[in-house]
Amino acid sequence: MEVGNNLLFSNAAERDYDVLLLSHLDNSISFAKQSRYHETEQKLYGSAIWDSKGGLAVMIAALRALRFVRRLRKLKIGILLTSDNAMQGRITRNSLQDISRRAKAVIELSGASLDGTVITSRSGAAVYNCQMNLVNADNAENVAKAIASFSQHLASLTKLSSEADGVVVVPMDVRMQSGIATLFAHCEASLSLRFNNQEQAEAFDQKIRQIVRKMNSRKYSFLIEGGIRRSPMLSNEGTKTLYQRVKDIGNRLDLRVLEEHRWSSSDICSVNQDIARIDGLGPIGAVPHEHEEYILRHSLLDRAALLALLLDDLRRRK
Repeated sequence: MEVGNNLLFSNAAERDYDVLLLSHLDNSISFAKQSRYHETEQKLYGSAIWDSKGGLAVMIAALRALRFVRRLRKLKIGILLTSDNAMQGRITRNSLQDISRRAKAVIELSGASLDGTVITSRSGAAVYNCQMNLVNADNAENVAKAIASFSQHLASLTKLSSEADGVVVVPMDVRMQSGIATLFAHCEASLSLRFNNQEQAEAFDQKIRQIVRKMNSRKYSFLIEGGIRRSPMLSNEGTKTLYQRVKDIGNRLDLRVLEEHRWSSSDICSVNQDIARIDGLGPIGAVPHEHEEYILRHSLLDRAALLALLLDDLRRRK
């Protein structure tokens, strides 16, 4: 089994929602690298606490507040929790698109950056696996040149990055094995492409494949697998309106709210482009190092109040 269950909750019998709250249950951190929950006076630590878990806590607090003041039942809310975010939504993409079409607005609960941001756009994602195998090795020099060839190949791909074009190509998880007593060289790397334009991404996808094909020779065999996984989340008029509402509520609560474009992709990228959508309503935090993901303790209540008032604002404007 590749993924767990996706969970869809609602407080309404109808299939349509005034707002769809979106988050995920999985994370991309391997079991061996998971960090247990612990806390200090100011911060809460743990794997995925900023990425998703903290956002779920914010959501529960906001919904409980609305229920306490008897305003929750006046708003038709859907809650979708996916389980394949680490796979770029490959399995649940179609279901997410179908469900989001029935919502007037979509709010994802990812964590906010340290300056109190709300995400109004995200980059799309493409993921590749590139492999090289040394064939027809005659001597030890062939092994050394094979490793150098793969390194050159990765450098050529990363040079496709362009800040002006809004494209970033980053090699990840590079592995190289070689031997001289027995002549061999095996190299493998994951490649992450981030982009802000779908047509541009398709052009870069072709460039990447062309570079790899040209690297094949009598001695080196290259293979590339993968492709575009998520479209970018683009800001639209509905998103701008939602952000302005959050900004106004933040001013009333004396909370700083800034607009952010985030280079990482998420489930909300699969939501239809014409739907009002916004992300980053989870708690404030960061991931400075792999084992130090954290959120600011006080931001749980701050962001819960922000979300509750935003949902109530959507109710009043129905």
